[in-house]
Amino acid sequence: MSSDAVSQSSDYVYRVQPHHHTQSTTVDLKGRLPFPEPVAVLSLRDCTVYRAVDDDEQPILIISDGVTTLSLECGLRGPSAQVVDAAERLSEGVHDFALSVNAWCDAAAGGTDTSTETRAP
Repeated sequence: MSSDAVSQSSDYVYRVQPHHHTQSTTVDLKGRLPFPEPVAVLSLRDCTVYRAVDDDEQPILIISDGVTTLSLECGLRGPSAQVVDAAERLSEGVHDFALSVNAWCDAAAGGTDTSTETRAP
């Protein structure tokens, strides 16, 4: 997704056929976003992930593509089982995304059209 796509439209569709494996924690977006418009784009191709601690010595996760940096923090309540669950959901979502991209690449290499719908202009 380009930064232009982020700023010009909040109509998204799921374009990659799901890779049929275990139950997914990823929500497929169709139509209007159920959250605020994204304000930044990270290039996964160039992402690096760092573990660090904040000023209160609580663990944080930093993700950067060299242009944009995102910090994922535990919040005011600090580390908890909820934070662990959220981190695991994030991990599973990224894994689902990787499987979907892999399936898309495999289908594209075979000349198969992988899009189920097109993105709104």
